[in-house]
Amino acid sequence: AVFFHYTLFFCWCQWGVSIHIYNVYLFLSKTESVEKCLLTKTVFCSIMKKMIGQKGDISVTYQETLAWLHSMPRIHTAPTLERVRVLLSMVGNPQNVLSGRFLHVTGTNGKGSACAFLTSALRKQGYCVGRFISPFIMEFRERMEIDGVQISEEEVCALGEELQRIVNRYTSETGQTPLEFELVTVMGLLFFARH
Repeated sequence: AVFFHYTLFFCWCQWGVSIHIYNVYLFLSKTESVEKCLLTKTVFCSIMKKMIGQKGDISVTYQETLAWLHSMPRIHTAPTLERVRVLLSMVGNPQNVLSGRFLHVTGTNGKGSACAFLTSALRKQGYCVGRFISPFIMEFRERMEIDGVQISEEEVCALGEELQRIVNRYTSETGQTPLEFELVTVMGLLFFARH
């Protein structure tokens, strides 16, 4: 592992690398092609529908899912990682699947350019690269993508429904409401862990 103070954090492992760029995460794994990543997304949607007990279409719309996410608080009086740790444990700790495969880029300027450069270089080396950014620029789905293909509206809805059940349980057990960013981070980690 190499740490560049204030700018880059690289963690390498035998299966791949991930990149976290400020609030931008890139998950990398060796795959044969972009098509394999896209096929995995299709299979994932099918599995998610079965997991959440649905036989047909997702029951909430994309806009309803976004409205729910955006209705969550944006700040708490006491900053802590405890809420997100509990939420992650409630969904099976997807970050553990990705452990050791993150790059973290921070700073005032140039994070997006650094992300684009690293993504391009790593894809040329045969890695499947996932990215999570915050905030999005034009559209929510920009926040999560694999090899330049954004998360689908259907996947956002499926993950949103799964998270709604988790949030209901979390709120009833703790009396707290998680932050919007915490939920979107958990959504991103689930998305990448399942691909």
